[in-house]
Amino acid sequence: MLISLGTGTTFLEVTKARLLEVEIPLPPLVTQRKIAAVLSAYDDLIENNTRRIKILEDLAQTLYREWFVHFRFPGHEKVPMVESPLGPIPQEWEVKKLGEMCDVLMGQSPKSKFYNETGEGLPFHQGVTDFGQRFPTDRVYCTIQKRIAEVGDILFSVRAPVGRINVANKKIVIGRGLSAIHSKNGDQAFILQQLKDRFQEEDTMGSGTIYNAITKADLLGIQLLKPAKSIVAKFEEAAQPISLELANLTMKNTNLRQTRDLLLPKLISGEIDVSELDIDTDPKSD
Repeated sequence: MLISLGTGTTFLEVTKARLLEVEIPLPPLVTQRKIAAVLSAYDDLIENNTRRIKILEDLAQTLYREWFVHFRFPGHEKVPMVESPLGPIPQEWEVKKLGEMCDVLMGQSPKSKFYNETGEGLPFHQGVTDFGQRFPTDRVYCTIQKRIAEVGDILFSVRAPVGRINVANKKIVIGRGLSAIHSKNGDQAFILQQLKDRFQEEDTMGSGTIYNAITKADLLGIQLLKPAKSIVAKFEEAAQPISLELANLTMKNTNLRQTRDLLLPKLISGEIDVSELDIDTDPKSD
């Protein structure tokens, strides 16, 4: 419609005066308010779920720090502290390199001709562009299925910003800006929280030195804490339900956003008629 109002040869232009003359069909004010109420209901659900996600994320990180940073884990009173490369740690705990505790897959970017945004192939993530609070949002897909991160793998950015973290909630193809990390012992929740705690400040590798990119050797050489198996098992037992609920709430928000975005044009166009619905539109009720 606006294109038809344009004038000019090389570049079309629409004047302010012509724009002001454009007539926009609007439903009655009461119907507009009902449409707003329907959409606001979705936004409220999304906001509530987002708050719950933040609380659960904080709960997992607080539990991790209580046990593995402040060393107030169950039974800590009976365990003496000893020196280690990471400072004093409980006796019988160890410091290991990430490569000893985890399998690491470095990403590799296929040629752009294999990319699409129509959903063909597997989701493709080159770097952190589509990272979310915990899980990435899928936008680009790839028909060449190489360098695949599996469900639950930790997605760790190896190019600026180094150290940003998400979790794969489905199989995805990873490009050269990412790596996929998986615990050899299945202690995925513990490894995730330890990396998140270690890389609170992006690009520094915890040493104060700024990195624009890191190699696989750099990643494999990161020193991690390896506590007693019994303590890690107890942490995993507490963290797994949190991880499952985080995945559930994130999926709910994804579905809510998709439904809201599908409803919006249909409500505005009148394809879905809400004029007869019994919806409170009194602004004083807010």
